[in-house]
Amino acid sequence: MKLIILFLIISLLGITVHAQNASLSITQDNLALVKETRSLSLKKGSNSVALSNLPLLLEPTSVNFIFKDPSIKLLEHYFAYDLKNTQVMLEKSIGKTIRALHPELGTVQGKLISVQSRMLVIETIDGELRVITDYTGIQFIIEKSTSQENLVTQPTLFCSLESKSNSDITAEISYLTTGLNWSAEYTAIIDESEKEMSLSTKAVLSNYSGKKFQDCDLLLLAGDINRRPTMRRGVARAGVQQLNDMITMASESDFKETEIFEYHTYRLGRNITLENQQQKLLPLYPVQKTDISKIYNYHYQKDPTGISVMISALNSTESGLGHPLPQGTVRIYKANDNQLLILGEDNIPHTPKDEKIELKIGKAFDIMAERKILDRKREGKNNEKMKIIIDFRNRKNEDIEILVTEPITRRYDYRILSSNIKVHKKEAKQVEFIVPVKANQTNKLEYEIFYSW
Repeated sequence: MKLIILFLIISLLGITVHAQNASLSITQDNLALVKETRSLSLKKGSNSVALSNLPLLLEPTSVNFIFKDPSIKLLEHYFAYDLKNTQVMLEKSIGKTIRALHPELGTVQGKLISVQSRMLVIETIDGELRVITDYTGIQFIIEKSTSQENLVTQPTLFCSLESKSNSDITAEISYLTTGLNWSAEYTAIIDESEKEMSLSTKAVLSNYSGKKFQDCDLLLLAGDINRRPTMRRGVARAGVQQLNDMITMASESDFKETEIFEYHTYRLGRNITLENQQQKLLPLYPVQKTDISKIYNYHYQKDPTGISVMISALNSTESGLGHPLPQGTVRIYKANDNQLLILGEDNIPHTPKDEKIELKIGKAFDIMAERKILDRKREGKNNEKMKIIIDFRNRKNEDIEILVTEPITRRYDYRILSSNIKVHKKEAKQVEFIVPVKANQTNKLEYEIFYSW
């Protein structure tokens, strides 16, 4: 339920200063570094300055100041916003006259005596104490009182500065804020031959910080940064876009990619405006084509009877790509008679150049599997032998190959004693086979495995 509070806005004391030039460095982890330039007119001696037009989710301890005039001394600063929630507003109004519009008790008017959790105590003009046990859904009118502390009606940074003379100065302020995030979103279109894929990339910017950023310099950072747990707040996730928005990505990107420290950054070649509560989509990479291969995969622990369909490509210059791909969502489409069909979607991790891209599309409709343990016996105290058979049924009108991934479920040594199909790849925790199955036929994988410990 929405709690509505009506009040008279009171002006802030001191010198109110608004932001001028700003630059944003936005991570993929709901955190951004903001730098702003502020012009200040100071008098000789102590000055009280109120910096407004700030994000609701600013991290107060991250604020830093740089003054071009080294004689300016920062004495102290603190961040305040009294309207950030109802509890703070009511606590600030203790001793004031308020009117509570209660749906059952009617209008309760008097002096606010106490606020505890969601319970209020109001002293009426008759001297009665009226207790409202839960103020959820109640409208309030809080009357202005000059004897009480002013409400800070917008996010404000209050500063005490000392100047040796009357002067107009420029200050650079930087701070971290949550509520600003970006994600990479990919559109992959597989051609009709299913041998080639077009891949376009866009950056989705999300601003839920509580502040509009006007005409800003923009830098996006791709990589996994370490965060202290208490700084984490809700991540603003970009929503799924309509198909028409997804495929119109042929425009050139205005971003320039650079490697900095252990991350990759993308600087926009023009300024940008981000409204509060807005998501904005920008081309990150232009459309590029790459060769792909389709993989049928069987993994009984993930799906005992189904076959997963995957697309594999190499992120290399030779294959048509060859640039770092930030983690994000890939939506895969198929070209079909001048139309597009949605095939599926998957997430990719941060993928450097010359590394493999694997996308899980979905589950094959016309291919089935059935796995059985034919025999299991102990031949000693510290070993066991198993015989496993997997039947595959291909109802497609084309020959296929199935990559079979058999996990090693025990933390022991193992040996493949026999197999009707050659082992493709052997690792400590799994073994792989490639099983061919002709069109509209069946085939099987049968092998024996010996565990010892």
